Parts: sequence; C-alpha cells; structure tokens
Amino acid sequence: MSLTKEVLIMYSWENRQQYIDAIRQLRQTELENRGRMEALRAGLATVMPLQLLAVMGPADMEMRTCGLPTISIEFLKVSHTQIQDYILPPQ
Repeated sequence: MSLTKEVLIMYSWENRQQYIDAIRQLRQTELENRGRMEALRAGLATVMPLQLLAVMGPADMEMRTCGLPTISIEFLKVSHTQIQDYILPPQ
C-alpha cells in the first residue's frame, strides 16, 4: 500500500523546470496503471474493434468515436430527424 502526499505548488517562470519535470514524470507513469488501461480498452471496444487501434492514427480515432465536428442541418432534416408535436416559434 502506498500513500501519496498531495503538494500544491504555485508555478512561475522561475520554477518552470520543476513543473516540466513533474509533468514528464506523470506522463511516463500514468500508463503503467493496468486497471486504468484495461478500462480504457474496454470502453474503446464498445465503439470500435480493438484490432483497428493498431492501424488508426489519432485523427482517425477521433472521427470514428466523436464523428464530424460539424452537422449539416439540411442533411438531418432530410434523412434522420423526425419531428413530432413541435410548434414552430413565430417569426
């Protein structure tokens, strides 16, 4: 069992190297948590086959999991959206 002590430090230009070192240490060790990585893989497996992870780049992964960043309202009106009992506001 390990106990961690939380330390709050105000960072400034003068002690920026301490901040850089702390972030580097965090990034190098955060993926070592096996439970966290298994949970991440399980979540990803619900939206895409895990075999694709080896061949996809970050942009491809974002597109497959999040979709397009913009939505065509006309496309939604024509092909996907069903509006029922909606009263248009006065114009």
